[in-house]
Amino acid sequence: MNREKFAYLSLIGLGLLLGFLIVFPNILSFLVHAALQGKSCSDYDGACGALAAVIGAIVKPIGIVVISAFLVWVFQRRLHMLDISGGWTVVGAFWLIGSLPYLVAARNFWGANFAMGLLYVQLPFLLAYFVVFLAFLWFVKYAPSDAPDQRQQKAWLAVLATSGYILLISAQTIVAGLGLIPYVGTMVNVKLQIVFGQIAYFARLGLPQPLVLGLGFIVFSGTLAYIIYCQNNVRIAPAPARSADNRPTSKISRQEFRHAQDDLAVESHEVVQV
Repeated sequence: MNREKFAYLSLIGLGLLLGFLIVFPNILSFLVHAALQGKSCSDYDGACGALAAVIGAIVKPIGIVVISAFLVWVFQRRLHMLDISGGWTVVGAFWLIGSLPYLVAARNFWGANFAMGLLYVQLPFLLAYFVVFLAFLWFVKYAPSDAPDQRQQKAWLAVLATSGYILLISAQTIVAGLGLIPYVGTMVNVKLQIVFGQIAYFARLGLPQPLVLGLGFIVFSGTLAYIIYCQNNVRIAPAPARSADNRPTSKISRQEFRHAQDDLAVESHEVVQV
């Protein structure tokens, strides 16, 4: 997927996600009134709240998961185009899954949030990681792991280490997001969240999770920006000076030239023997 198409589809996906969050209260109201067949809530003795809770707990997660799946597909196609490891598709999916508790709870009916156990959710830091990496895929020209200079390769290793650590300390949030996915949530129980919560606590050394995620975001986004800067400011080394007989004049180049001559002589001798 080329840069223009990737940018176009990414903006569509993010626009759908934002638009769905904004208009969902109107969608919920429309579905409730449609289920009541035009009658008033007073005619059902306050049953509208229960109906809104059921609809909010079913429709909102499905809508968010569908839009997120579209974003992950766009994400994967761009990675394939740039020949970047497909493992980043899994990382991007985990970022969005970890953002599901906030995305599902935002502007949803309180009864639906109560039914799903979303009484308190933190800000979607992982969604910020996903958006920044989308922007990186928009501007990057080639896989940093294949870069000719060591700067990009070392910076890419730092990105890998940071993203892995962020996923580790966000394990409990990711497990909670898995519990909101239809047909997958039935396999997630409270004990699993507790176990991963303890792992995340020890991984961040007892520090507040928002603080660690914020510091990690600064390192993550800054390193990606540095890689883009390196790719747009590549210095091409000048060709070595050569003598009249087309031999390199530098000391190191002469040694390389002699080795090349020896290899060529060996190959020529083998060809003559054949």
